[in-house]
Amino acid sequence: MAKVQQGKETKILGVVAPPGTSQHLWGLAIDLRVSSKEQRKALNQNGWFQTVQNDVPHWTYVGLTEENLPLFGFNKQVVQGITYWITPL
Repeated sequence: MAKVQQGKETKILGVVAPPGTSQHLWGLAIDLRVSSKEQRKALNQNGWFQTVQNDVPHWTYVGLTEENLPLFGFNKQVVQGITYWITPL
């Protein structure tokens, strides 16, 4: 804990957003367990996409159609059958 308080332990920043910066706080991200193609399709049609690779329940509101995601710099990546739209940042 002392290392974190001194700013010397930063590994956690690779796992979680720094305090006050989470998309969840702004209503731009939700954690959902999606169990069907129909649910995934409904989310995608309404602008919600998985954007954090290997964080399966994390959905981000992008507000774009899937066909427009590449135009805004999103890269499609399929990992273990799950489609993620990753930003280059």
